[in-house]
Amino acid sequence: MGAMMMRMPRGLRGHLTEEEIANKPKITKELIKRIIGYLTPYKIQFFFVFVTILLSAAVGLLPAIIIGKIVDEALVNRNMVQLIRLCLAAFGAVTVSQFIGVLESYINSWISQKIVFDMKNQMYKHLEYMPHSFFTTEKQGDIITRMNTDISGVSTVISGTLSNAISNIATVITTVSALLLMSWELAVVGMLVIPLLIIPSRHVGNTRFKLLSESQAKNDELNQVINETLSV
Repeated sequence: MGAMMMRMPRGLRGHLTEEEIANKPKITKELIKRIIGYLTPYKIQFFFVFVTILLSAAVGLLPAIIIGKIVDEALVNRNMVQLIRLCLAAFGAVTVSQFIGVLESYINSWISQKIVFDMKNQMYKHLEYMPHSFFTTEKQGDIITRMNTDISGVSTVISGTLSNAISNIATVITTVSALLLMSWELAVVGMLVIPLLIIPSRHVGNTRFKLLSESQAKNDELNQVINETLSV
């Protein structure tokens, strides 16, 4: 439980404070097993999330492909019947894609909240058996923040970061595959543009991380002041 009581590292080493660097847990087999232990009870749900992400990435390509057919075939040939069929197919593909996305978000949120529930219960039980000296030497604001904020951040990691990472990888694979099948020349041009998008995104991400870190520090101070001024 000691690793849970430490502030979870957020970002690269250059973004961490001196205290976070000193207290950062080492990546060991025991830590990995512990993380897997939280995820294992929900492995079936994770499997469904993975399947829905793959389906969403595949179905999400259909509207663009159908629009291409509308421009290249239906409009050029002035075929109204084909145009109507393709528009209905595009609408159906968008509807199915949105439905799959809602299903994936629901399962993701369910898993993340269950894991947060398990972790908070485990931490609370652990705190009940801590000696009195622990509560007199540690800041109560930090403890409450780690219980309410840091552990709750796991929900964001699971439902947001983890799913988005898998979704982005699946989207890139399916998109590149489709582009290569249609025109490998355009696929190469499209991939050359990707680095130009990464640079500004990285800058925005660094700025956002600094703002979140400052907000977290202020939240710690607020919890500490509240506990010190209102405690008996």
